[in-house]
Amino acid sequence: MYKPTKLLAEKTVELVVALSNGENTQDLINKYIDIETSKGNGKDTQDLSNNSRDTETSKGKRISSLLLEPKSVTKDNIKILIEDGIITEKQLCQGIQGTCP
Repeated sequence: MYKPTKLLAEKTVELVVALSNGENTQDLINKYIDIETSKGNGKDTQDLSNNSRDTETSKGKRISSLLLEPKSVTKDNIKILIEDGIITEKQLCQGIQGTCP
């Protein structure tokens, strides 16, 4: 399972900047984003509005949040870990005999 850390960081920065400027963060949470596919031949558009949730604190305050869904990592898309800088190809292929992704 994998959550794109670069995307998490980008969304966190956007929310922090908006909050710091006193802006409404709900607009950021409900918008569409494009996630580049690891195949490089197009984009997967993910509607994150279904991942938007309000959490209620113990004091009754509502906090908006955006939950990114994890991706299953398979042999077909494992290169996304290399492309996102999580692991190097050398580290991934260590100990593998034959063809390595």
